[in-house]
Formats: sequence, C-alpha cells, structure tokens
Amino acid sequence: MVIKEALLEAEKILKVAGIEDAHFEVKCLIKDVFKKDPLSDEDFLEAEKLFALAHRRALGYPLQYLIGEWDFYDITLYIGEGVLIPRSDTETLVDKALEILEKKENPYVLDLCSGSGAIPLVLSRKKEGKYFAVEKEDSAYGYLNKNNERYGNPIKLYKADALDKSFISSLERFDIITANPPYLTKEDMDSLQKEVEYEPSTALYGGEDGLFFYKKISSLYFSKLKPNGALVFEIGYSQGEKVSKILKEAGYRDISVSKDLNNLDRVVIGYKR
Repeated sequence: MVIKEALLEAEKILKVAGIEDAHFEVKCLIKDVFKKDPLSDEDFLEAEKLFALAHRRALGYPLQYLIGEWDFYDITLYIGEGVLIPRSDTETLVDKALEILEKKENPYVLDLCSGSGAIPLVLSRKKEGKYFAVEKEDSAYGYLNKNNERYGNPIKLYKADALDKSFISSLERFDIITANPPYLTKEDMDSLQKEVEYEPSTALYGGEDGLFFYKKISSLYFSKLKPNGALVFEIGYSQGEKVSKILKEAGYRDISVSKDLNNLDRVVIGYKR
C-alpha cells in the first residue's frame, strides 16, 4: 500500500466515526507510528499499525493518549491514561498568573491538583522563582515527575493529598497559588463526551455541584498565602459568580473573573489583602 492510499484509508476510518479534523489527526498518528517525516512508500508496509490506531481513535480513545504527548502553551508534555489532558482553556489561567508574577520578585508559586504539571512548568519557564506542585494520584504523579525531568526539574514535587491538613501545615507561604481542580458536576459526569470518559474521574468530578474543591482550597490555603498573595482558579464556564462568592466568604478581596478566548468565564482570582 502506497502513502496516499494509506492516508485516505485512515482518514476514512476517522471520518466515518464523526471525527471532524480527520486529516490532522491522521498526521499525528503517522508521526507516532513512524517517528519520521517525510515518509516513503516502503514505510507503509507497516500501515496496519496506523489502521489499528485509527480504529481505536474511532472508538473514542483520546488522540493525546494514543500519541503519548501533547502541546500546551509553548511546551510539550508526556500524556497518557491516568492524567488529565491539558487543554487550551487552561492557558487563560497561565496568562493571568503571569500578569501577577511579573510584579513579584523571586516569587514562591504553588500549583495544586497539578496533573501533568502543565501550569507550573510553563510558569517556571517564564518567570524566575521557586515552584512547587502537588499531585495525589499515582498515575498522574508519574507523568508530573516525567515532565518535570523533561524540563530540567524546575519544580519541587509533592505526592500528597492537597486537602490533607497535616500536609498543608508543613508548607511555607506563597505569593501565588494556582489550581485547576476537578469541577464537573454530577450532571456533567453523566453526559461526558466519549473521549472524556477515558480521562480519570478523580481529575474531573468536583462533587454534586462541582464546587467541593473550591470551597476546601479557598479556606484551607488562605493562611498559606503571603500578604497580597493571590489564589488563581480555573473554573467551569458557569461557575464564576459561585466561586467568587466562595472566595469572598473565605476572606479574599479584589476578586475578579476573567474570560477565555471563547468569551466564557474561565478564571477567578482572589487576593489576601
């Protein structure tokens, strides 16, 4: 089978499954299978490998897990089963955190529910400081550690429950705390897209109303912020008002809600004044 025929066949598999950008996804799969570009007709003696991946993708298995890595902001992260796939929505949180960090000298930065480490790894490359990340789940922590090594270990890692009071008491104080916590509601979890069903529920489900982690983190970490320190949350698009209220009741001030590129509420920031 020559290159053109193999490409068309793989694209057909994805298109039949309703995958919109089939051409792009096939190019990603080709890179994963053959590890080189350009390709020759001889390479496609192994086309069955490509077709096997295409069939798995057609069943809803995430492209990011199939190829084993994904770009976020200006870095590439190792990704696989057991860790949340980084999304462009989270880049809004990074942008807002950087605006705050630019005003800080050698800041101390803590990222909670860190997953792959997307947030602190980007921040550490943009602003000199001391960076820390917390992740509880074994699989996610493995990817966090691997990605940290990939970029020269700029972050001190904690394998811990971010809500454990004894762990929190051992921490110093920070200029900024970032978190993209689980925030899907029970209703959200009951109507997930096929691809999202493969991602760890521990990184998605935020309790019946989706607000469990916002309530806990806001209260537990207030004392771990320096004066004028900021807590920066990613939120679901309908949670801006509710999370703002949670922060206000926990003692935060100058609370703001920022929108993402789709003009949806995406980030809430509160300060310890």
